[in-house]
Amino acid sequence: MITITVPLNGRNHTVIGGLTWVNLSTIDAAPGVRKPTRTEPLQKKPLRALKRVMQSRRVSTGVLIQDAAEPANWMFGYLAKPPREATSAIVWMAIANPTERVLYIEQQESGPTWIAATDLGKLGIAPEVDSLINSDQALRAAIDTLLEHWTSEDVPFKVVLNLRHRITTPLLERAIQNGQATPGTLSDLLTAPPPPAARLQRLLPLPLANALVIAAAVGVVGYYALDWYQTSRAEQEALAEAQRQQLEAAGVDLDQDRLKQLDETAQQAAVLAALREDTETPVAQDVVTACANLVADIQDIETGWALTEVSCDPITQNASATYRLTLGSQYNGGSNRTLDVLKERAAVVHYTDYERATASFPLPTLTKRSALNRDGLIHSKDWVEQMGQRLQELRMADPTLAASFGAPEVRSVSYQVPVDPTVEQTAGPKFAEVSPQFGYQHGSILLSGAGPIMLIHSSLVEPNISLRKITITPTNQDWAWNLELNYVCVS
Repeated sequence: MITITVPLNGRNHTVIGGLTWVNLSTIDAAPGVRKPTRTEPLQKKPLRALKRVMQSRRVSTGVLIQDAAEPANWMFGYLAKPPREATSAIVWMAIANPTERVLYIEQQESGPTWIAATDLGKLGIAPEVDSLINSDQALRAAIDTLLEHWTSEDVPFKVVLNLRHRITTPLLERAIQNGQATPGTLSDLLTAPPPPAARLQRLLPLPLANALVIAAAVGVVGYYALDWYQTSRAEQEALAEAQRQQLEAAGVDLDQDRLKQLDETAQQAAVLAALREDTETPVAQDVVTACANLVADIQDIETGWALTEVSCDPITQNASATYRLTLGSQYNGGSNRTLDVLKERAAVVHYTDYERATASFPLPTLTKRSALNRDGLIHSKDWVEQMGQRLQELRMADPTLAASFGAPEVRSVSYQVPVDPTVEQTAGPKFAEVSPQFGYQHGSILLSGAGPIMLIHSSLVEPNISLRKITITPTNQDWAWNLELNYVCVS
């Protein structure tokens, strides 16, 4: 028994425990294989036998490759969900490289690093994996431990790297400089199944009679397999035709039924696209807060021009600020030169004839919510009652608040009507409105008030509410603001 530990952060962690060595050249053949004769010894089945050994020892996720004669020659590989042919790949990696030592390192997309090594065609397996230290420190220590032992001997070796991120160790860098480490994939090291030349060489020692028997057996099996396939396919086609005739006799048009299903699918897809447009937006309150913070910030920029209006667009996540040159600009120092201070933070467009300037400011990056589907929408009756109570609470908090709640109406969604592909079309694509049973409703909410406090504490976080536009008109004493909101629901 060999136990391998890796020191990490002052503690020794068990990586591999209870190592069992398996030599492909001496492994017993799996049961069920024909018995050997004096003139024809039993052909070895290393792949099948190794699978049997691994299954009997319940090895499914941990594989250890090690030199039996030198315990220092070890590497480990681990996959939470090993590929279907992982066992075959490791076996053929050893068989395909019988005269050299090979180290293969691959970084998986899911994160873990898979490492395998063969030593002159030999490999080992571990029936028990206590734990795996998935860290760069343990990985570098394992690589250097193996390469240090290999470089001290005269047996040639090579390293194949399939890395997503660079792994650097002193001995690995030396191997790269010496041409012993190259980039590649596992397929560069495999011969599975054996090449045609190897298969032919295995058949040559057999007597001619045995080769003819094998060829005849393959031909018979192929003939019966083809006959079974053709018979089964003919029976399925006959059954399908009989069912079609029964449905037509009952007045069911399969082509029309298929077109109906395609039409419903097209309508549902169009509704999902419309819902994505209406609900895949930032949280309304996040946009309001970002816009209010921006207004409070740019109010302090002294330009000598009057800041008359700021509007924020949640789609482009930009704010547009309008400045006007007042009649008393000669007293407050406003001029084209003083307006240049905005160009340090925003894109400025100046309209000389109208004595007006527009500055575009970027809003902070706002995360968009996931789009709602039709099943996740609130019913219109419940929504009207809930929103009425909500607006009443807002008015009680601020009597100067003005609110307008639009009644829900059907959202207009068009889709391309599917056509029968067997019928020649003489006109272009046809579009129609989505049926009410697949559609949803929407409406608008308009809010206006004064002062930043009510604006910031309005708590507009409902998932079916999206902010379309916010306009803030700052003054010396207070703000006037307007919100345009959109909501969605289902009848």
